[in-house]
Amino acid sequence: DPVVGYNFITYGSFDTERCSEGLLYIVQKPKDFNTKRYKIGRTFNITKRYDSTVNRVKVVFVNDMRAAETELLEKFEKMYGAPTKGKETFEVDEIDSAIKLFDEVAEKYM
Repeated sequence: DPVVGYNFITYGSFDTERCSEGLLYIVQKPKDFNTKRYKIGRTFNITKRYDSTVNRVKVVFVNDMRAAETELLEKFEKMYGAPTKGKETFEVDEIDSAIKLFDEVAEKYM
C-alpha cells in the first residue's frame, strides 16, 4: 500500500537541503486522467504537494530521495524518451512496466 504522507517532527529549524530522507512518487494529475501521462518526483510530504484528487499510483519512503529521483528520471527518459512537460512528466505506454521500473529504483534507496 502506498504511503500517503510523511511528517517530520523537528526541534528548532529544519534544513530541507541537508535532509536526504523523503518520498519518491509516481502520480497522475486530474488533467492527465484518461491519458498516458504520469509525473514522477520527490517530496517531504505528499499530502502538501498533491491534494486527494491526484491519483497516487505509487509513493514510497526512501533514504536518499534526491539520488533516487535523479536515477528514476534518467531511467524514465531512457525508457520513455524526453519528458512531455517540464522535466518530470512522461508518456508511459504501460503503467505496470513504469511501476516495475519505479520499484527497481526505489528498492535501492530503501
